[in-house]
Amino acid sequence: MKRFRFKLENVLQYRERIESEKQQAWERASFVVVEEEGRLRELEGSRYNLDEEGSFSGADVIMYGAFTAGLLKRIELQKASLKEAQNREEEAKIALQAAAQEAEILRKLKESKQKEYDKRLEEFEARNLDEFATLRYKRN
Repeated sequence: MKRFRFKLENVLQYRERIESEKQQAWERASFVVVEEEGRLRELEGSRYNLDEEGSFSGADVIMYGAFTAGLLKRIELQKASLKEAQNREEEAKIALQAAAQEAEILRKLKESKQKEYDKRLEEFEARNLDEFATLRYKRN
């Protein structure tokens, strides 16, 4: 009897490669989110540190106001950037889940075909052993 060959093996390998690429894309997107969160914490920490400072002179107050306004604008921009990165991460996660599901369908199909093949092989071997035993019995 021929050995087992899954006819959709190439498709399965392709889907597994796609799944791997989607996994890497999701990991990169997650890394970007972590970086964006770190930048936001850093900016908010800078703002907090400025608020903790003591008294200011007149010129310092003007510079402090301008710097604080700029810092607040950068914080808002960073929040928007973080939100965008989180959206990209979510999209990558959804794409990964879809790719994983498609690959898993083919893996299960391959597994079921392998079980069918194993069962047929077992039946084939049993028939051959029965035939061999019958022939041996007729000789004696």
